[in-house]
Amino acid sequence: MENYIEKVNEKVNLDEGKGFIESLLLEVYISERTSNKNISEKVKLPIPVVTAIKKEFIKLNIVIQENGIKLTQLGKKYVEQELKYEGIDKNLYKGLINNNIPDDLIANVGKILDNRPPVDLTIDQTHCTKETSLKRALYSLKNNSLIGKKIICIGDDDLVSISLAILIKKLFEKSENKAYIQVVDIDNRYLNYITEVSNKLNLNINCENIDLRSPMKNELSNKFDCFFTDPPYTLNGLELFIKRGIEALKKEKGLSIFLSYGHKSPDFTLDMMRLFTNLNIVPVEIIKGFNKYEGAGIIGGEGQFIHLNTTSFTSFVKEDVFTGNIYTGEIKNKPKIYICKTCGEKYEIGYKKEIKTIEELKTAGCSKCASTTFDVQINHI
Repeated sequence: MENYIEKVNEKVNLDEGKGFIESLLLEVYISERTSNKNISEKVKLPIPVVTAIKKEFIKLNIVIQENGIKLTQLGKKYVEQELKYEGIDKNLYKGLINNNIPDDLIANVGKILDNRPPVDLTIDQTHCTKETSLKRALYSLKNNSLIGKKIICIGDDDLVSISLAILIKKLFEKSENKAYIQVVDIDNRYLNYITEVSNKLNLNINCENIDLRSPMKNELSNKFDCFFTDPPYTLNGLELFIKRGIEALKKEKGLSIFLSYGHKSPDFTLDMMRLFTNLNIVPVEIIKGFNKYEGAGIIGGEGQFIHLNTTSFTSFVKEDVFTGNIYTGEIKNKPKIYICKTCGEKYEIGYKKEIKTIEELKTAGCSKCASTTFDVQINHI
């Protein structure tokens, strides 16, 4: 079947990118009959632009004007077969868009996240809550970046891939080929767990062990419609993960980057905004406190969610191998001394020490008395 969205885009040459044209068509499909005004409000395009796009779709026999705007049989076939919306539960979809989340959806995601591997603080892992993981998936649904899309998760200890796949499964009775989900991570524990869950629930998630210090593999380059990432909490780590994600994206403007990151100081935030500018990507929305984390003292238990778009100037070329430090422990590697609250035994903990994190020490317990409670020694040299 012809690519009607591309044909309309060639005519209107929309500055915002052809994703807005697709969103307009989907709004007509979900609504079944609607108006220029309603589309303008939902898609966030001026009415004259909506009208221009509508006229081009009418010429192609995709929509008709008949007591409102609705799809022709050809238009419905195009949305269902080419955009992968055939079989969708429209009522559930509308409810999810309005934040009406079924309890069983939260429960199913929660059971899976509860059993994921423990965090490895040496590579800046922090567990987000089940609600947060699901909220990220819902955000992509609302922004037309889930159904029929190719999605890559750049690191995934938050199991966003699982939330995305379960959401698809909930929306469609038959979920085959409704989205392509790829995970790349350096931690085999998470890759193995995601693969195990995917196989058990028939979620069709693809996993691969990749060290992001190396360029993105050819078979994963210029392939995806969007990416999710919750990178290390350093500027180097942030830059590297975003660059690798961009390498994986198709060479188009208006593609989505879903970035989760801790709240930072004004100076760090300025550096982050400069990074976005240097990479020629633009923030669409910044939501403070969107992400909630379990016991993540390093970021205060919560973080921001930043939605960015690619532009006509975004560079999709591969970056060289990165040889610098990217994790917090590598950059701030001054060791700390912890004291057993029961017997007073001291332990030096740090990135280059035998015991790297306080979590490791608590798990092992004091070597003298087996206690698992410790105080940090302040102002040691």
